[in-house]
Amino acid sequence: MSLSPHRFSKVTYHLKRVTEYAQKYFKLFQWKRNSRILDIGSGPGHLLFEIEPLFPKDYSEILCTDMLGEMVNYLNSQKRDPRIKAIQMDIQTTSLPSDLKGRFDFVFSCNSVMYWANIRQSFSNISQLMNGSGQLFFIWTRKGDVHDIYKAMNTIPKWAPYTSEFKNWTNHFDNENPTDTLKTEFERVGIEILKSETMKWPYVDEEKKNLTALFHSLDYVSERIPKSDLDKYKEDYNKLVDEKMISERGSDNKIKWIVPFEFIAVAAKKSYKDFHAFW
Repeated sequence: MSLSPHRFSKVTYHLKRVTEYAQKYFKLFQWKRNSRILDIGSGPGHLLFEIEPLFPKDYSEILCTDMLGEMVNYLNSQKRDPRIKAIQMDIQTTSLPSDLKGRFDFVFSCNSVMYWANIRQSFSNISQLMNGSGQLFFIWTRKGDVHDIYKAMNTIPKWAPYTSEFKNWTNHFDNENPTDTLKTEFERVGIEILKSETMKWPYVDEEKKNLTALFHSLDYVSERIPKSDLDKYKEDYNKLVDEKMISERGSDNKIKWIVPFEFIAVAAKKSYKDFHAFW
């Protein structure tokens, strides 16, 4: 897997809204002095730098993790508070570093959950990373639109070799009761939900090309495609992107283009009663 940090850092449509929800949800938490904070799936760090001012000023560390080395290197190269550092780690690992277990007072993640094929291993790891009074805030897109596109591309013989990991991809939370699914999976690993909701955040633009550009900024499979095939790949990719868009004529008689994104937000804490039950 490869994804350009520079290109990914241009994905900014969600920054303001995520920050607004973080402000609201952070009021639910009991913040400890000198908190140790974990950010899962930090990417290039552009969202973390938006959220960081909302954390208590006396936090002792923010450890950023990402499964991609290029993201970690990029984040560590940015001007940042010296208490912030990044390491490469896949939250789905079956070999969790022992020095990280029970270390964190707060775990944060934005738009990472939909990338985790092994939800149970990921949530088990998260529970082990939290200390006994650990808390978390996650927010992510309910529908994996780009993943759906790759799954459809996998049915096209020419692109199947480049999208093989999406052949049997399943969105764990695209169902009628995503909060119930989340509650069940959290309870398995001793995490208790404080608040959770699903909200609609449609992305609206008068220029269709701007929505297309958004999907292209999230497309890392294109970097695997030989240059000689890239134009054809983009043509097929754009056809599937078009299926994600809705056109609507406003009161001013102008056409607006809409991608109906939905997000799930959750605040939770470690459940004392089940703290030792899972490992």
